[in-house]
Amino acid sequence: MSDIPDLLIWALLVAVIVEGFSMALLVYLMFRRQKRRGEAPIEESPPPEEEPAQKIEEEEKET
Repeated sequence: MSDIPDLLIWALLVAVIVEGFSMALLVYLMFRRQKRRGEAPIEESPPPEEEPAQKIEEEEKET
């Protein structure tokens, strides 16, 4: 009877490993496709919250 829980643990472990590899492959292929198109990755673009704050600071310095 102890073979069934052991088998279940191994099956879950293999499923998690396979899913991790597939997600890593998916992310790799997405970034490779973006690089081939010449698009910038998401991390390199500035966050939109910084731009209004910089404009407000520049306006305060001018006055």
